[in-house]
Amino acid sequence: MGRIANEVPDVLKQDEVTIDQILVDDTKNMRLYPISEKETKELAADILANGLLQPVLVRPSTSDGAYKYELVAGYRRYHAIECLITEGNHMTVLVRVIEAEDQGAAIANIAENLKRKDASVIELSHAIGKLKDGESVKDEGTGEVTVVRPAMTLRDISQSLGVSLGNVSEIERMRNLRAPIQKKVHNGDYSRDFARHLIKLTEEEQDKEIAKVDSGETTQYSLTSAAKAKKKGRSGKKRRGKGGDAEGADTTKKPLSSKAAILVIDELCDVPKAGEGDEAAAPQVESDVVRGILAQFGRFLGGKIGAKALVNQISKLVE
Repeated sequence: MGRIANEVPDVLKQDEVTIDQILVDDTKNMRLYPISEKETKELAADILANGLLQPVLVRPSTSDGAYKYELVAGYRRYHAIECLITEGNHMTVLVRVIEAEDQGAAIANIAENLKRKDASVIELSHAIGKLKDGESVKDEGTGEVTVVRPAMTLRDISQSLGVSLGNVSEIERMRNLRAPIQKKVHNGDYSRDFARHLIKLTEEEQDKEIAKVDSGETTQYSLTSAAKAKKKGRSGKKRRGKGGDAEGADTTKKPLSSKAAILVIDELCDVPKAGEGDEAAAPQVESDVVRGILAQFGRFLGGKIGAKALVNQISKLVE
């Protein structure tokens, strides 16, 4: 049975090749923002000192023999090695090989970056968005549309990546933030939690929250915490039924402790003492009244009635 198109492809083998054997199409790089020269040189220095600890991900090239592989994931590492070679270092590239069409390669690229946490949440958002939207090419001459990559549902994407639907949906929505906000989230000026908070607001509300943070009036953490507390309060109210009890909650009175039972008995037995020279009171209680009192105590100790109800019931019996 063939592999389903929207699954993350398995690694077929590991190989070691020269850099000129790898085809690099930067249009397939999921990164939206160019990597700075400083970052590239820092990564290059690390690779030179410690080696390439994590092989780049490739697939067999279809370029008629000009290249052996095409890069799928690992653009930063590739360009860092390229920088080292330009500086005169002899380097080979360790690769992991997968068999994948364009859609499978795109999924593998996202999965790799989710695992390594190299890409920002904004770059992941746009990459997931591309999977959701699909890709088509229109022939200007004939008007015929060819589907390059079929659109995927967020549920399919979440299953392919092994990530919850809620998480994938939340990440995908971040591409709808305005460009300046996206840039600040990408750069780390705004946290992912703050971005998650902003996507639930209108643009006007976003501007107000951002103004508070940028002016130093409050912090991102304070705003996101307050929003979470407010949401929790609303959900609690929705669950409440009549009388303030939560829907589905167990409203059965719980059995009380023996200490509580003794206190009730003491209250019932608190009969005023007879004065000096007076004859002691001698209440006459019929046997059916005694049985009634014992029955009410049974209900009380079984948690069926509370202490106040017990007092009321026994008071009625002895009236």
